[in-house]
Amino acid sequence: MGAVELWPDMTAEHDLVVRRMGTLLTEQLSATDCEVLLKDARTSATPDIEVRCGGKTCLIVEVMTPQSESHDYGGGFSRHRDHPVVQEIVQIALAYRWGNVLRRHVDHGNQWMLQAFEAGETVVLTSVELHVNVDELFVGLGPAPVPLYRPADSAT
Repeated sequence: MGAVELWPDMTAEHDLVVRRMGTLLTEQLSATDCEVLLKDARTSATPDIEVRCGGKTCLIVEVMTPQSESHDYGGGFSRHRDHPVVQEIVQIALAYRWGNVLRRHVDHGNQWMLQAFEAGETVVLTSVELHVNVDELFVGLGPAPVPLYRPADSAT
């Protein structure tokens, strides 16, 4: 029989990264008509962070634990992509310390394009003109529980 491997409880890490991202967004948008909404922990149908500018949702942020990745990757994206004013969806994977920005390009027929990011990089959220140092989101959390696989790393 195979061994059962349990993921560490990442609830505290999830909450910390959500709060850090929420703080960065709130500070950036303080002098605008935008509001930053953090998820009510009692509901699972809402994103971790939603940014509304002019009353319309422009940015969605999902911080994913290993337990929520399959739901947030597929379900989260499909749930929000058809909303005509959502411009960006950010997915942050705690177990890997990386993520994706899915960005709508209206000049390309409303196609969604993916930009991957990882620790050590800065990602730009164009919908709210925010530069995020990815390392700031993970300060004090230690190394990724699951190391990134890179094909170049496997070459001998």
